[in-house]
Amino acid sequence: MSLSRNHLERGGLFGGVRDVVITGGTFIETHGVPNSVQESGLFMLNQAISHGAVHDSAERYPPGKCHPGTREEVLRLILEWINDPAPEADVLWLYGPAGAGKSAIMQTIAEILRELYQERYAGSFFFARGVPKRDQGSYLFSTLAYQIAINLAGAREAVNLSMVADPSLPTKSMNIQMHSLIVAPLMRSQYHQTHTATVIIDGLDECDGPNMQKAILSLIADTKSKSTLPLRFLIASRPEFWIRNCFDRQPLFNMTRRINLSESRDALEDIKKYLRDGFSDIYDNNLDIMTGVENPWPPSTVIDRLAQQASDQFIYASTVLKFFGASSQFNNPVSQLEILLGAGPLTSSAFSDLDQLYTQILVLYPRTEIMTRFLGGIVTLRCSIPEAIACLLDIGGDELPLLLRATRSLIEIFSPDNEFEVDDEDLHMIYEGKTYIQFYHLSMRDFLTDSNRSGQFYVNLQEIHDLMFSRYLNLTICALRGAPSYNSIFGAEATCSNWWHAPLYLTKGPSTAVIRSAVGDLHQAIGYFRFGQSMSERQAMVHPGVLLGQLANAKEQVGYIQYNDSRAE
Repeated sequence: MSLSRNHLERGGLFGGVRDVVITGGTFIETHGVPNSVQESGLFMLNQAISHGAVHDSAERYPPGKCHPGTREEVLRLILEWINDPAPEADVLWLYGPAGAGKSAIMQTIAEILRELYQERYAGSFFFARGVPKRDQGSYLFSTLAYQIAINLAGAREAVNLSMVADPSLPTKSMNIQMHSLIVAPLMRSQYHQTHTATVIIDGLDECDGPNMQKAILSLIADTKSKSTLPLRFLIASRPEFWIRNCFDRQPLFNMTRRINLSESRDALEDIKKYLRDGFSDIYDNNLDIMTGVENPWPPSTVIDRLAQQASDQFIYASTVLKFFGASSQFNNPVSQLEILLGAGPLTSSAFSDLDQLYTQILVLYPRTEIMTRFLGGIVTLRCSIPEAIACLLDIGGDELPLLLRATRSLIEIFSPDNEFEVDDEDLHMIYEGKTYIQFYHLSMRDFLTDSNRSGQFYVNLQEIHDLMFSRYLNLTICALRGAPSYNSIFGAEATCSNWWHAPLYLTKGPSTAVIRSAVGDLHQAIGYFRFGQSMSERQAMVHPGVLLGQLANAKEQVGYIQYNDSRAE
């Protein structure tokens, strides 16, 4: 039954009518979607989904999205895949480190599809850690099913009938939800588009736990491999080990295309543009305060410095501009910029969002003290080899792969040359034989070395240096004395030689007290090395030339610090 606006304004179906007697009959008034009588299934489904996880939800407003003129290459690649009528892969995995801007890209894609390619947009789900209903995988497929019913012509009635047949479907397992609310309805519906629509899943790593994340990927892979489901999936996440492992295995491996944000060539220039435009807005919004301040402000050298500190990390740049937006109403932006470029408690408050992100990742590791030691090793050594950090900080070999897994979204693994090899099979599997590590973002070091920001993960550089140097000397002494633990710690002479030169890469020296306490033992070890063993015994342990080089290095370190100590006195 169709009603005019005048009828509705007079009070609904019987507005303005008097002296009417009705006997029997069924009357349905339809305005609004879904109608609780005609579409009772969709009405029930609507009550059981995560509305806040959808791309245009009020809960997420205003959503972060790509700044105009930025991320154009990545957006182009994704849209080409979406608009390809017959892509080689039905799954696209967009991955990158924490704060790289994945969610902004996914939001922008969702908005483009909704506005320009509605028939190719099936639905979206934006996970968010710690947000009710947005951090639970149990809401994923029911929420997507509701959007599929609304967005894809022909799917609405089929999804509605599934819910009418079994209103408890949203409470069932993910497998049942996927089959009964998405696969079966689409197969029997009038939805037979030649171009498959796209489902957007953002922040998979923020779903409730690795097991749930793996279960979601497994379900998508199994469904796509065993049916002709007319959907393709765009998934964004950090490259956590368990997620990467799922994508590296069949059947997901063969059906997935990958885009690594860490390899984006435009990130630095995009961040500069984002900062320039943001600071320009701040200037224009504070003209009465900025009188006499040269425009453009700040100078390009400051923009370049902030962009370098961002290290391709859009969340850093966003946090910088957000600090001005939150504080400039009653503060001079020039003064606020000086605070931002400085250090101390005020700076820590400026980067609270960034600090929260880092803390959320690190707190998942159950052994905080070991994690802090490991991070301190990365901060301390200019040339960081994972095994060297573990050795010099007395971190067990079994612990190292776990630490690397836990920090996968924070550290980059690379190999500048082929000189060193990794003997650990697990490390080869995780990091493809790459043997050096460093933080993705320069801001990570600032976070760890500022106790106001990092809290329980604060890295005391002096303690780390003392521990490393003491361990270094102790291992040297063990080698000189032929202690059996030596060969169990170091696997190959070439790698051993590199590790022993670690103090040359220290960013500062150990304390004088640590050096003095080690001098006596070191001199005893020198005598033992020279007179206590035969050459053959020393050769069996490690080539004497290597040990002599290590010994010379140790003596050089001791002499240097003793010289500085004598001058200070």
